[in-house]
Amino acid sequence: MPKKLRFLYAPGPGDIIGTYKHWVKGEDDPSQVAVTYSSQFYEVCDAMDAQGYVIASPIAEAQFLHDKNFQIRHLPTPLRQAPGLIYHLGLLWYELQLIATTLSFRADIAIVGHGRVHWFILCLLPWLGVKVGVA
Repeated sequence: MPKKLRFLYAPGPGDIIGTYKHWVKGEDDPSQVAVTYSSQFYEVCDAMDAQGYVIASPIAEAQFLHDKNFQIRHLPTPLRQAPGLIYHLGLLWYELQLIATTLSFRADIAIVGHGRVHWFILCLLPWLGVKVGVA
């Protein structure tokens, strides 16, 4: 049996677990004014029978959901209210967790749409065997 593709998707801030719960029921997320990128990601993974790990930085607390081919995690960015350099250190910690999650999930491809990342950090992923796409 061929190996299933494994995608990691980091869309940025948002309630990706809430969107998933609506997507499973065949509904659009009523808290959004358009079809969400995360629901489109779920749809593509489902159509390809691929495994997906979605990680976002919500304003709310950390949460985790594992269902069928999906693992979905709310991972708040630490120190997001801090000033200057301290904020960037918190963001760096978030990015290192994102890389660690990508590697532990054994993702083939990481799709990053996060608007608040230091993109140079993600340059580590191709060296570690993970293709990177920007959404």
